[in-house]
Amino acid sequence: MIMKSGWYGARVLRLLVDTSTWLDLARRRDAQKWIVALRLLVLSGDVELLVPDVLVAEYSETGPASNQR
Repeated sequence: MIMKSGWYGARVLRLLVDTSTWLDLARRRDAQKWIVALRLLVLSGDVELLVPDVLVAEYSETGPASNQR
């Protein structure tokens, strides 16, 4: 985790999440509540997600249904 000053001096948490963490999260029964909470933090500007390029490429090719293979 890396803290960085964002807009107006506010602190922004940069969270590095690797591929295996995303897969573990997708397998959880309560994944939706974690994803919604994380999305709200990202939209509010409190958190920036750092993800591997391969994960971004995979998602852009397959979309959200990729965990159903």
